[in-house]
Amino acid sequence: MSLCGVRPEGFGPSSTLSSPLPTTCFTDTILIPLPTWLLLLSLPPLFLLARRILYPSHKSNSEAKRSWTLTISMIAYYFLILVNILMLTLELVRLSTINFGVGLLPFEYIGLLTGAYLHFSNGIGGRIIGWRWSNMGVLWAGGSAVNVVKAAGLAKEGGVREGKYPMSDQITDVAVSAGVFGVIAILEGWLWVLERRGNAGRGGKEGMGSVCSGEEEMGLRVAPMGGVR
Repeated sequence: MSLCGVRPEGFGPSSTLSSPLPTTCFTDTILIPLPTWLLLLSLPPLFLLARRILYPSHKSNSEAKRSWTLTISMIAYYFLILVNILMLTLELVRLSTINFGVGLLPFEYIGLLTGAYLHFSNGIGGRIIGWRWSNMGVLWAGGSAVNVVKAAGLAKEGGVREGKYPMSDQITDVAVSAGVFGVIAILEGWLWVLERRGNAGRGGKEGMGSVCSGEEEMGLRVAPMGGVR
């Protein structure tokens, strides 16, 4: 199959080299792109659902009360997404050098960029309900899971591949990607906690400010001794 070049096994899910895990061709063509497909398929229903129910608006990431913890966590979040983009690029280039084909691995770029954009835009301005759970549970955690399966399959295959892309190097690359996906999933949840805390503190201060401004609009001024004049 052209998608998988000269790999030792074809597309079929059943492998004689890494059984019970699937062939590397099936993994790179079906399993690895799966979290991205699931994320993209979930967005239209979540968009329609957000239009049908009363959903409380949340402050966007840029409006949340900033702290050094939030800032550092946000930088780490986008940095790790960039790391996985680079790891994917490295694997694609090295697979091409040994004519192994790349399956549908390039589709993973779409998932990485979509996840980053959903976070940056706060679910496209709040139009996508539950976007963070889709990012965290489907894309990031799912990406970690399928890459763990891929790394395990490569290790179980047990062949010795030398040359421009040794088997041990690919196992390391895939394992690193799996770990990075897992950390991004954790950071997604951690950022949600930090942003909620920041918005809660900001909301409390704004609430007190609105009470004071309301009193001024009613013409009430508090006297030093507690009276009203």
